[in-house]
Amino acid sequence: MSPFTVVAFEFLIIVTFYFLQNGSIKFGHAWCVKNASLGKGKVNGKGRNVFGAGRRCYLTAGGGISLGGRTYRPERNIRHAIHEGKLKNRRIYSPDTYTRPMMSKVKESLFSILSHLGIFSNSTINVLDVFSGSGNLGIECISRDIPHVTFVDLSLNSCKTIYENLKLCNINYSYNQIIRADAMELLKCPLKFHMGQKFHLAFFTPPYEQIVYSELIQNISNSELFHPDCLVFIEYPKEIEMLPQRVYNMIGLRNRKFGRTYFALYVLNSSGKYLFAERRDEFYPLHYNRKQRRQEKYL
Repeated sequence: MSPFTVVAFEFLIIVTFYFLQNGSIKFGHAWCVKNASLGKGKVNGKGRNVFGAGRRCYLTAGGGISLGGRTYRPERNIRHAIHEGKLKNRRIYSPDTYTRPMMSKVKESLFSILSHLGIFSNSTINVLDVFSGSGNLGIECISRDIPHVTFVDLSLNSCKTIYENLKLCNINYSYNQIIRADAMELLKCPLKFHMGQKFHLAFFTPPYEQIVYSELIQNISNSELFHPDCLVFIEYPKEIEMLPQRVYNMIGLRNRKFGRTYFALYVLNSSGKYLFAERRDEFYPLHYNRKQRRQEKYL
């Protein structure tokens, strides 16, 4: 027996012993994985099966757990609920890659504002969902009878997840498209990605650490992708403190805070249609208290 074979055999023994000790596998099948969530119950800290006692849990190809004919997906596959419309309460999956899902209360606040502005009363609008992740925002729009949504994400895993979520919700693919592209490149050269249409509503929910917001706003402002009076949603972190209320050809309508998550809603190339909803008083560093706002003349 060669030295390499001996080392490989010893490694296999060590790995097998480790998983047996941690309650993860048992010769081709698995007892319930330690501390894994199993719906009505879970495995306790001692590795004992509380839910479905004495029944075998099979590890599925997708990394989930099959117990009694039901498959439980790993907790990393966070499920988002659709809030309103024909897909209300339908749940969709997030990608396996690192993403920061939008908080439920942020989405609820955003779509409440958009509904107040009356944008969903026009079913012919085009929606652009950039940095889509799971496609959560775009699918929320589809649920509200908006048929044309374009999803954009650079991650192949995210694009596959969006496709699977559309399939899960029985959404017609012919009216929607998924584009794998860099957001900045798309904004600068839309024809490179065969995008001839223009949009009435756009969502930008970038990864906080991987984006320069001044560059993003400038590219949005200069892009040929948008109709006049296009509504642009931008999510940003508290570390930025505040986005400007008026910048280039964009006018800020709303600026809200939810924990570490802030968002601003702009109207692009305004004709005055949405200016009744302009709230200049919301555009101040949102961590300021009332005294600081008065000192800095925001009040």
